[in-house]
Amino acid sequence: MLNLKGFGNKEFFISFIFTVIFIFLVPSVVFSEEHFYITAFDTPDDSGSSINIKINLTKNENTGMFKIVRHSPDSSPVDILDFSLDNARILERDFSDSNAENWKSYRYELLYSTNPSGQFRSLGITGEVQASPQWFAKSKLPVLLGIILYVVILFVSILLAKRGGIDYIRKLPGLEAIEDAVGRATEMGKPVLYLTGLESISNI
Repeated sequence: MLNLKGFGNKEFFISFIFTVIFIFLVPSVVFSEEHFYITAFDTPDDSGSSINIKINLTKNENTGMFKIVRHSPDSSPVDILDFSLDNARILERDFSDSNAENWKSYRYELLYSTNPSGQFRSLGITGEVQASPQWFAKSKLPVLLGIILYVVILFVSILLAKRGGIDYIRKLPGLEAIEDAVGRATEMGKPVLYLTGLESISNI
């Protein structure tokens, strides 16, 4: 049994009402809060002129339109992309601005409107970001390691062959034929036609 001694019915009723409001109303407000995130960063492992844009939306705004606008200090805002949601409450999307200038500062803003032809409101804006080229693409690291390994094996084989560590090297008939053809052309005073193989033999 609840002990109400020293606690009036009026005070108890008011406390009970505030408790109910706090339990049922506050969580609904917190969990229905809109969350919009937009971030921008330089595209990694590229030749420049590209900025990646990532957005995260946690709101069922499936009846309106979203717009990403690019801001720069020395030019007017430019619309990068227009899109709408597909009945998604949680949405993550990645976009790429491939028309950015290297070493120029940009800011990207996310806009939303319930009506495509109506007034757009801002949902967030990024900090300044710049596009820049990278000297080396990290995704090509296995290729670099393979080339280094091949060059090491090649030079070791050449050193072993010079020092007599390799007893026999098989001759290539194609190389011998080239040497023989050049020798004959030299004896006859005739020119030599050399093709690199990039085109057909009929297109000299």
